[in-house]
Amino acid sequence: MGSFGFHCADCDLPMLSEGPDKHDYCFKCEEHFSTNESGGGCQSSNHLLSPNGQVYSEGRYEGYGVYGEKDAYALLAQTNIEAVREWRNDPEWEPTGDDEEDRGIGIDLAMEYRPKTHNEIKQMIFDGITITKKNIYHYARDLIKNPLRIVCDTCFTGEGQSWHSPTDTYDKCDNHSRDHSNQSWTSATDTDVGWVCQDCGGY
Repeated sequence: MGSFGFHCADCDLPMLSEGPDKHDYCFKCEEHFSTNESGGGCQSSNHLLSPNGQVYSEGRYEGYGVYGEKDAYALLAQTNIEAVREWRNDPEWEPTGDDEEDRGIGIDLAMEYRPKTHNEIKQMIFDGITITKKNIYHYARDLIKNPLRIVCDTCFTGEGQSWHSPTDTYDKCDNHSRDHSNQSWTSATDTDVGWVCQDCGGY
C-alpha cells in the first residue's frame, strides 16, 4: 500500500509527514511555514473531522490515511451510507463499523467510476447535454454528501491569523480535503542554517 496525504480542508496547503514544522520559519523572510503559502505546507498535527462531531487527531501522520486510529476512507463510507447504497445498487447496505472492512468501500466511493447506461446517455441527449469523454462516465464521488475534511493544526487551533477562528468542527470547513500522492512533498528547502521557503530560495 503506497503512502499518500491530503490538503487541509481550510487553507488547502498539503499536510506533510516530512519537511518544516509548523513552528519553523524561513530564515530569510522569517515567515512561519504554517502561514506562508509559498512554503508548500508544513508538518503539524492533523485532525480528521467527522460530520457527527467527532475529531480524530494524529500528531505524526505516517501516510496511510489513518488519523487517531480512524481510517479516513472507512469514515467516508460510514458517513455516506446512501451514496454507497446507490453506487452498489444495494438498498440494504450498512457499514460494518470495522475500519478494515469499510475502508475498501470508502476508497471505491472516492475513486471508482463506470460507463453510464444507454438510458442515461439517451437522457443526456434529450436534455441537450453534449456527450464528452468526461461525462460519459458515472463517478461514485459525485454521490458523496459528506466529503473527507482533514485540517492542519494551524487551522484547527486558529493560529494562522489573529482574526482566524479555529476550524475545529466539520461544518466550519469550506472545502473537502484533496488528496496528493506524496505526503513528504514540500517546496521549502532544508539548508545548513535552517529551512528556506520557495520565494527566498532563489536569492
